[in-house]
Amino acid sequence: MTVISYGILFQDDMEENFSGTIQADDPANVTFNSATLHVHHSNSTKVNEAYVVPDLVAGKDVQQFTTLNTDGIVGYGWGAEIVESSWNTKDQQIIFRYAPKVSSPQLVAQQQRGVIDATQRVGAQLLNDLMFGQEAAESEGLLLSYDGQPTSDAAKAVADMAGVKQPVEQYGVFYAAPLHLYQNNGFEELGYSAHTTGVLTGYNRVISPELIIGANAFYGHSALEFDGVYDQAKESVDTFGFGVQGAYRMDDVLFSAQSTFYHTSNTYKDSSVQAKESYTSQNLLTRVAAQYIWELGNKTFTPEVGLSHLWHSRGAFSVDNQNAPDVRYDAVSNHQFSVDASLGWTGTYELEEGELKANVRAGLRQILGDGGFEDILRSGANGVAYATNDVDQTLARVSASLDYTKGNFGASVGVLGEYGENTTDTAFFGRMSYKF
Repeated sequence: MTVISYGILFQDDMEENFSGTIQADDPANVTFNSATLHVHHSNSTKVNEAYVVPDLVAGKDVQQFTTLNTDGIVGYGWGAEIVESSWNTKDQQIIFRYAPKVSSPQLVAQQQRGVIDATQRVGAQLLNDLMFGQEAAESEGLLLSYDGQPTSDAAKAVADMAGVKQPVEQYGVFYAAPLHLYQNNGFEELGYSAHTTGVLTGYNRVISPELIIGANAFYGHSALEFDGVYDQAKESVDTFGFGVQGAYRMDDVLFSAQSTFYHTSNTYKDSSVQAKESYTSQNLLTRVAAQYIWELGNKTFTPEVGLSHLWHSRGAFSVDNQNAPDVRYDAVSNHQFSVDASLGWTGTYELEEGELKANVRAGLRQILGDGGFEDILRSGANGVAYATNDVDQTLARVSASLDYTKGNFGASVGVLGEYGENTTDTAFFGRMSYKF
């Protein structure tokens, strides 16, 4: 008998399972002729520990194999190699490695940050519109009734004679904004393309000409397709968010703050290993900003600086693969800080009926530190890997919108985006609002 190829599943009890599996009345009649060893692995395969290839023929202690075939090693991050010093001996050794460089759940966490960032930017524009509208009303000496319309000239005259500063009445603004995002990440190791459709609703309360507070809610559905090492994997994400926002004006400086807590429900599928698994995450994105207001006729210029913090938390979960070792993800809690600076321009144009505003803003966002989220992956009997995804740390941010108001009604359409060397995020949105 001549052995030219043989496959072994490396796990516990190698001697018991494979030693002497080739039976022969006379071991001398069994030869290994440039034989190839095909290696396979499982959930009980150990990594970073050398396996000694058992003697397949009882009573025959020889060098058995010449070459190693690792086609049976499937699953991202897995590999097998010979121990060079042992290969030309009778005690040949194989060692397995588990070293994934990236994590798809953490990549999705960054994608979801882009979704919530877009909702905050839509909401911030409305805060600015309301604040500028308040300032205009106050500077023109208008005494606004509950519906936001000037009171009679007589009432205005009485207030003027009394020397009383004419107030702006409190009122509320309800708004709804559907949006659609296209996001693309082009990193070579692991990237994605994603489409998200969602709706943002909220309420702002104008407390005074200097103070506005509000709250919002968001639901969105994202569909991602991965490329690179997970080119046969997809993921769907349902995102539920609730946030608060506010703005305070002090002379020509406007301070604003937004904070959004959002929960994601994720379903991951990978056809290459016949896997499907669900997991959830909790996140909090908070941004504070200050902008200087420079008015020049019907134009307003607003340079702005902001600081953002993202907290991302995910519980432990496991992906049960059908033809590869399972992958277990540890619970993680990550933080990411970034700063941004931009310049905005608003042009206000009075129409025969209503008012039209054009808004443009451009700037940069810089992620502080190394930027990427760390994840902890486990596979096999003892494989542990620490993976950190690459991210573009410097990104250009742009936005443009048209706002139309007539009486208590307002409508907007716009586009906003964030772009890096390997990252493209573009959102299209509409917004309807009503004052009451």
